[in-house]
Amino acid sequence: MPIITVDYFMHSLVVNCRAFEQLDNKSSKHITVYAYFLDCLVNTSKDVEYLYEQNIIDGYVGKNSEVVQFINKLGKEMDVETDQFYLYNFFEKCMSSMNSYKVVRGVLD
Repeated sequence: MPIITVDYFMHSLVVNCRAFEQLDNKSSKHITVYAYFLDCLVNTSKDVEYLYEQNIIDGYVGKNSEVVQFINKLGKEMDVETDQFYLYNFFEKCMSSMNSYKVVRGVLD
């Protein structure tokens, strides 16, 4: 999973790329899928802490709860056909467990 810097520039970039991908039927939807997937992984401050420890996310100076809100805003109101995107198998593996902390640890370890 590529590292993502959590800051306001990234948020603005992802929101604009998502808008483009939603409007262009021929686009790959890679940004939209990545934002959706990241939103599914991050539900608690422990999830954020673990992603920091694994160098999946970086760059945010603030509370982990703020990062949760920040990431969750990116994943809202998306039109994603989950069975047709490039992270489908990885996504299914993550979503098979109800405990988000165990999901993140099990997939990334």
